[in-house]
Amino acid sequence: MTHLIAIDQGTTSTRAIVFDAKLSPVAVARYYEGLLDGFVLDALDAGLADQVAHAVAGADLRVAVADTIMRTDSDRARLARDVLDFANLS
Repeated sequence: MTHLIAIDQGTTSTRAIVFDAKLSPVAVARYYEGLLDGFVLDALDAGLADQVAHAVAGADLRVAVADTIMRTDSDRARLARDVLDFANLS
């Protein structure tokens, strides 16, 4: 079985979340129900954008599709700009 661990480093705490083989963008959106108003989805999963947007009953998440693979500093800068634009923080 494949697992993924996500580490969430906040300003007041750190937490680790372990996802099992059923990991999907929809499952992640549901896991964070009540905390999200937007979701950045990798371009390879673009076909799931509508499902992610409606993953939580009664909540329509804003979904941005972006290339999230960061191999170079240029990739990191591009993704940062994309996410900041999506969050209206740029």
